[in-house]
Amino acid sequence: MNLTEAEKKSNNFWNALSTLFRENAQEEAEKNQIRFEKAQNLFDGLADGNETRHYPTEAKSLADLVSERAEQQADEYENLANALKDGENYTKEWKKFNENKENLLKSVEILRTLSRESLMLSQKSQEQIALAEKTQKEAEAALARSEAALLRQDFTGARNALSSASRKFSDSFTIQESAKKRAEVDKRISEFAQKIIREENEIVIRDVRRFMEDAQDFYYNGQLEQAEKRLVQARERWSETNADKNVEIEELLEMVTTARTLQIGRKLKSTDPLYADMSQLLSVANQHYEEGERLMKAGKKKEAIVALENARDKLEPMKLVYPLNEDASLLRLKIEKVLDPESFEKGFKNRILEAREKKNM
Repeated sequence: MNLTEAEKKSNNFWNALSTLFRENAQEEAEKNQIRFEKAQNLFDGLADGNETRHYPTEAKSLADLVSERAEQQADEYENLANALKDGENYTKEWKKFNENKENLLKSVEILRTLSRESLMLSQKSQEQIALAEKTQKEAEAALARSEAALLRQDFTGARNALSSASRKFSDSFTIQESAKKRAEVDKRISEFAQKIIREENEIVIRDVRRFMEDAQDFYYNGQLEQAEKRLVQARERWSETNADKNVEIEELLEMVTTARTLQIGRKLKSTDPLYADMSQLLSVANQHYEEGERLMKAGKKKEAIVALENARDKLEPMKLVYPLNEDASLLRLKIEKVLDPESFEKGFKNRILEAREKKNM
């Protein structure tokens, strides 16, 4: 072998070696760049429909891998770049050799930059992981408060604490997404919410039954106002845990309300807003009636009819306000009896028969 052939082989060897080092370093830099970008995307958040899901735990794991591996590879390829200095005295193709060496060192710098950036990303991810864990602990504490409140039968407290737990869990998953844990938490929250409703409803049903029994007692004792109040209480208590109306409550309330409507105004009370006006009308109507009755007995039928019609006219305004007032109704009957005794007797008998028929139905 002559000197020219030896130099040629040396040139080929060092050029091939520098090319291999450069290509391998560039390949590793590209791989780590892809890993870093994936870690950054996991940290920044991935689109999921209209939501953005963040994955700092997964980002940290990948960032740690890049940080450690890229730094290690940077050291290895920097050493290889230094080793190439030995070939500077044995190659004549400086351009290609130097380009390989420069690109190799560029890849080393890229790897070191990726290592530093990955380390920073890992630290930021750890902060988010810690925040998510703190928020989840707060959620678990709120859930424990809800469970304790339920044991005390403090249903409002249990619902409020459960709502707080649900918000905290949601906040935690906003920081660190986990589809599996989210599903588990949703199931826990839903099942415990149903438990609160179920246990409260058992007590609600007992309370409602008690209110309804009280209402029935009041009703049969003629205390309609108290009966209505109890049924309103029953309706409100029932609505606390039930969206649909209780048919039994509504039917009883309608019956009591109807009975109260029929009762209202049968007797004037001094507390009625129109007591003074209605009492005055009734008094004047009575005066006209007494005058008409006296005139009728005296044979002055024409004058008597005028007085009795005046009495009837005075009762009209009262009929509009208190259609079932007993005193006004009785006075109207007395007026009709004086005006037309024969028709009154027939009408009175008919009313008795109608009342008996209704009673026997």
